Amino acid sequence: MSAAKSLAMSLGVTTGLTGLVYGERLFAAGVGGALERGLPGHERLYRPLGHLAALSARSGLRYELMRRVDHRIERGAEQVEAAYGQAPTSRLVSGGPGSRVAWQTLSRQAGATWPPP
Repeated sequence: MSAAKSLAMSLGVTTGLTGLVYGERLFAAGVGGALERGLPGHERLYRPLGHLAALSARSGLRYELMRRVDHRIERGAEQVEAAYGQAPTSRLVSGGPGSRVAWQTLSRQAGATWPPP
């Protein structure tokens, strides 16, 4: 990468993280203020609960995103590759013409199943 592109990326990451921290502080102060109105004590006393709520929300979002990525990967792994969708034409591979291993006994990953059906 060029130095200019690296600098631009680092500035973007720094700006994004700074915004995230500022947003979390505002959220924590808002939760603290809401709890101050309903409970005895100062807003600063309840601010850690706001940080905990922000951390919980961020963790829940991260978990949901990772779950979606895992499901997308699993759906892709279940699909048969095009190369294994039809019987081979070479005599030199399993499942090909004249092979002792029948094409029907091979799994979709092209490994022989045992015992054969």
